[in-house]
Amino acid sequence: MHPRTTTRREAFGWVALTAVGSLLAACAPPAPSPPQAAPTAPPAATQAATAAPTSAPAPASTTTANAAGTPKSGGTLQVGMIGDLGTIDGHQVTQATVNVSFLGYDRLIDYDDKLTPIPMLAESWDVSSDLTQFKLNLRKGVQFHSGREFTSDDVKYNMLRVRDPKVAGIVGALAAESAWFSTIDTPDKYTIVLTSDKPRPGAFDFFEYFNVLDKDTMEGPDAKTKIVGTGPFTFVEWVQGDHFTFTRNKNYWQSDRPYFDGASIKVFTDAQAQIAQLEAGALDLADSPPIRDAVRLRNDPAYNYLGTFIGGQYFCVFINTSVPPLDNKVVRQALNWALDRQRFATTVMLNLVGPGQDLPWPPQAGASEPAKNDVYTFDLDRAQSLLSGAGVAPFEIDILYHNLAYPTEIASLAQLYQADLARIGITANLKLLEFATFADTVLNQPYHGLAIAGGAFAHLAESTTAFSTGRGSNIMLKQNWSHYQNDELANLVQAASVEPDATRRKQLYSQINDAFLDQVFNMPVSLYPAMSLTHNNIHGVRYNLLPGLVYTDAWKG
Repeated sequence: MHPRTTTRREAFGWVALTAVGSLLAACAPPAPSPPQAAPTAPPAATQAATAAPTSAPAPASTTTANAAGTPKSGGTLQVGMIGDLGTIDGHQVTQATVNVSFLGYDRLIDYDDKLTPIPMLAESWDVSSDLTQFKLNLRKGVQFHSGREFTSDDVKYNMLRVRDPKVAGIVGALAAESAWFSTIDTPDKYTIVLTSDKPRPGAFDFFEYFNVLDKDTMEGPDAKTKIVGTGPFTFVEWVQGDHFTFTRNKNYWQSDRPYFDGASIKVFTDAQAQIAQLEAGALDLADSPPIRDAVRLRNDPAYNYLGTFIGGQYFCVFINTSVPPLDNKVVRQALNWALDRQRFATTVMLNLVGPGQDLPWPPQAGASEPAKNDVYTFDLDRAQSLLSGAGVAPFEIDILYHNLAYPTEIASLAQLYQADLARIGITANLKLLEFATFADTVLNQPYHGLAIAGGAFAHLAESTTAFSTGRGSNIMLKQNWSHYQNDELANLVQAASVEPDATRRKQLYSQINDAFLDQVFNMPVSLYPAMSLTHNNIHGVRYNLLPGLVYTDAWKG
């Protein structure tokens, strides 16, 4: 092993192929007040081997420069969210879980807005020049909420837990990513060495999403009802359909954090009711507000608008490719020509997200190819011609959608698309489902038609790529929301995931994009932001690169 401590951008360049068909929640693009800086072009792979070693930077969460004044301690942060969680298992990564259950956990590293890794539970690291060995030097003196010391054995336990077939349905891609590492060595309490037989350019993306859970809790009777980690907030209770309660972790390894004594997260089924509570002063923060309310209140001095496009979220129409006539790619191409992305971006998203696009990648992603973002312009005549050429008579399908995040916008997309499909002889029945039912139906039931939700993580590396992460678009799994399998495309995705050379990765991405546009197993519509609104007396709330809301540095004054 050739020890060196590197940033992700030095060691891995900028790679992106992640479209986790995770859950919608909040996903992807424009920056609010000051826009986030986009990463520059990826360095050549040889730069990783020649760059001088650098020390790992200090945790981002320890910086508290705040123009609002000196942070104040105390009080309970009152948060609103749309829809409840299906599970509080800390290894499930969805936009909803990163805003709730992740409050109780720490991960091995964090990312800054340029995707440079910064320390969390791993305070420094050494990476071999061939990207096959990762030595993580763990932070000393960290305690779980139970009081037990965090050690390298806990990282190893969590690595092995996500591989367990019994939790595979919960953890999604974490299982496959953990399995990259053929050996997991713990030479001492504060060192763990992960070794792979192939280069792993996306290893730090995995570390970024990998929470460390308490073994005693996960092996005991409270595994499904308690959150026990090392994070800034300690779990108190979850009253399903109503609220989550967290209190300040008094033994957090950042001794002066968090500032709030606790956080109460209220579950809403009605997005407008949440906004009404925010404006009435009952909430300090409203997560994923309706677009029209975000636009209305973002310029009101009584509120702060938090929004970010540094994540890789996008609205998406998933197609069940296992049922006729949707098993015919020509029919799916016709559906893509009948999707009016620009109208949705303009009339529903109010130009907050920019134009619609055919590919899921945000501009900074390595797989981004702007020239291919408008291959399928809205053209009902062409859609009708393709259907006629395929010998497909008028048919009927269902459009499933859910009520979790951005329910108003998703419902509007479903209604617009239903009307346009009717113009080419396709009858679409709209079916609104609770998110848990929606997720189970599109994955496990023989639904006949389309499902509208969100994809995510399209900003990251091939390890968590659009087609290898989560349940939505993951063609590496036997089951995904589109029920689609393609060995040729899967081989391309696999090749990109172990390719250390950035130029060659870019070539593979282009081939993947071409295959995706040809096969049309799902249809991205537009990017969308992770966003929230707070009262102007709430300071220090930020989004991390998950993107999830972080309250470690938040305070009220």
